[in-house]
Amino acid sequence: FPSHDIKTVLGNIKFDLQINDDVLQQGRLLKQHWGERFVWIIASTHQGEEALLLAHYPALKEQVSNLLVVVAPRHPERFVSVGEWCQKQGLQVVTRSSGLAVTAACDVYLADSMGELKMLYAAADVAFVGGSLVDVGGHNVLEPAAAGVPVLFGPVMFNFQAIAEQMLVRQAAVSCRDAEAVAEAVRQLAVNPLARQQLIDNARVFLEANQGAIERIAELFAPVLGKLE
Repeated sequence: FPSHDIKTVLGNIKFDLQINDDVLQQGRLLKQHWGERFVWIIASTHQGEEALLLAHYPALKEQVSNLLVVVAPRHPERFVSVGEWCQKQGLQVVTRSSGLAVTAACDVYLADSMGELKMLYAAADVAFVGGSLVDVGGHNVLEPAAAGVPVLFGPVMFNFQAIAEQMLVRQAAVSCRDAEAVAEAVRQLAVNPLARQQLIDNARVFLEANQGAIERIAELFAPVLGKLE
């Protein structure tokens, strides 16, 4: 092994996440197809979270008249049931798989596809990261930050606790105590583009300040790998 102290702190490789420009561009083009909609994505959601969040949709829609909710369930086996539940609530749903256009009457765009979450983040104006209103522990909050979208999450973030806390300290995300607080945060951000941009800028600075772990790991092990050649 290299002569470096084995306790050398190399950083967290999660921060070295890169989103290809073409993926970001696909998301922006998709948003353009939706017209002048304020897009709130609720991503990586688990059983019960859609109901908690969409319970506030009618009141929120009255305040943000051009609101469109993108729902991206975590598990594909829930795509159909989530869509059916939304329809039973009287919400007009367009699924990604249908290829149908999103009209002004559409309430929910159901992302019933896999491997497109980063692109969908790039199509949003604000993102809520799921698994954080139920006892799951939250999901990766760095992905929406890297896509350039303001990040919201709930109180249950034990899977990403350290990163979530660091983002909050740097005002790079918003923690919401419950679904009502999420809806209020969406409302506030919808009417305050400067606040949205500040969150985006703070998150970008936070990401950039913590990147480089992969490069440092490569440098650390380069002498060992060279001897093995």
